[in-house]
Amino acid sequence: MSSAGSFTIQFHSHLPAPRVEQAIEMLQRHGAHVEPEAAHQFVVLCENERQVNEVGVSLFHTHLQSLAQVVAVSGLASQEAGAYHFPKSRAERKKHRN
Repeated sequence: MSSAGSFTIQFHSHLPAPRVEQAIEMLQRHGAHVEPEAAHQFVVLCENERQVNEVGVSLFHTHLQSLAQVVAVSGLASQEAGAYHFPKSRAERKKHRN
């Protein structure tokens, strides 16, 4: 799979498996490919810049920021929340909650 960027995320060890699965499914709905790397650690691969931005917003500006920590990035991905536009309108925020 060709990747424009990737995020390596570490979920908190106390999280129950269903919560982790829900978070992974949310990232997959953005088109990202999620691969397990280690215990509670996953690599989120994004094929294009749009996916990198959508996943970045999800990781840094939604409830996912309280469930997982970004521990590494590659390609177009950035490890800083400021690199991703925070959705200002209600419609934009709703899009990222799905």
